[in-house]
Amino acid sequence: MECQLLRLQQAVQSNGKTLFVALPIPDKLSAYHDDLVDPAPPRGVVDLLTDPRLNRPPVEKALRSEIAAGEIDVYLPNDTHFGARGHALTAETVLRFIEERTRRVDASGMPSAPRSKQADNPGK
Repeated sequence: MECQLLRLQQAVQSNGKTLFVALPIPDKLSAYHDDLVDPAPPRGVVDLLTDPRLNRPPVEKALRSEIAAGEIDVYLPNDTHFGARGHALTAETVLRFIEERTRRVDASGMPSAPRSKQADNPGK
């Protein structure tokens, strides 16, 4: 899966303007893995994505940190879907990730975000 995501990222970013962002979300069992009485079940697929070249916001780290801090609305209590805080935290994490990438150029020299047309034509 990681190799496929890296190939997709390369294809999407090949135009030199588009930033690819992979956003795998940990399932509820993975997110609460450390709280299980018997943590024998394997962690989720998200934990298998370790290649630093993959543009992946640290959503699972942020979610687990929030859960460890006692936040109760990360996932719905009787469901496997996000609660309000899970959605908000994911959005905040993705936004920070994109903002960081727009401030720098990666090793390939590709701008991390497209420039606006106004920046290219300041007189218009």
